[in-house]
Amino acid sequence: MLGAGHAHVQVLQGLAESRPANLKITLIAPTPQQLYSGMLPGFVAGHYALDQCVIPLQELVSRCGARFIASGNAALNADASRITFNNGDSLTYDLLSLNTGSVMDRLKIETSMPGAREHALFIRPIETFGQLWPHVAAKGQTRPIHLAAVGAGAAGLELAMAAAYAFDQPGYAAGNRVTLITGGVPPAQNYSAGAQRRIHNALKRLKITLIPDACTGMVAGEIKLASSGS
Repeated sequence: MLGAGHAHVQVLQGLAESRPANLKITLIAPTPQQLYSGMLPGFVAGHYALDQCVIPLQELVSRCGARFIASGNAALNADASRITFNNGDSLTYDLLSLNTGSVMDRLKIETSMPGAREHALFIRPIETFGQLWPHVAAKGQTRPIHLAAVGAGAAGLELAMAAAYAFDQPGYAAGNRVTLITGGVPPAQNYSAGAQRRIHNALKRLKITLIPDACTGMVAGEIKLASSGS
């Protein structure tokens, strides 16, 4: 099992309850715990502590008698049924399941938004985001900050609203604000009309500024937009 996406977590749970005796299982994942993405907005909003959002993979692996290998990068040779790790070790398999979860192509993003790798906080890998977000929140507790979220899909909307909610709570500095850069499309454009109205009302209630434009690059403290260049 290569990756610890949600499907593999469910499979491990099932195997922990009932595992065939002749099945040898190996889970390959970067870390022995998985941050559950569905709880990430709640974590950003301050509803949950980080450790409450963690799925303990090692516990699941132990319960189903599996082997765990901590590795974030591996080369796959399907013809030889072999996985090779960065340290040179390899593993052969009879059956392979791939479920790494969502990833972000940083090179592609950097090409379309120069400066993103240096000046933006990427949501993926989600474990890294979970470790870094408290530093962003701490800044908003000591002085007003302007958080710009790029992308108005479900994740962008949820995280922008979660951040705006958090910034409005006691303990945060007055003047914190959130801007959502939609990419030139209406927020939640693929949702029903009723859902769109509720989302727009929520964005308005949370005082989130909408910019219906595309981000074309970033420098320190500034986002460049397609329509104006900055």
